[in-house]
Amino acid sequence: MAAHDVPELQRTPLEEVCLQVLNLELGDPVAFLAEALDPPEALAVNNALALLHSIEAIQPTTAPTHQRGEAEAKQQGHQAGKQQQQQQQ
Repeated sequence: MAAHDVPELQRTPLEEVCLQVLNLELGDPVAFLAEALDPPEALAVNNALALLHSIEAIQPTTAPTHQRGEAEAKQQGHQAGKQQQQQQQ
């Protein structure tokens, strides 16, 4: 067994992490994940969000209470992400 396990943030696909951040209403995933101890690259998070948007798992929100560029997760988006992840395995 390794002296230190790989952090869950690095083991979990960024698309899934972004969906979790959005579902928990923790704010913009790029900004939230930038605060992690070992944060992913902002470009990688943006690419994950772009993928989620392209498969319609998330949609841009225009509500004035949300920050610009923040996305809102749809319930079926989580399921679609899970299906895509299972297909890749």
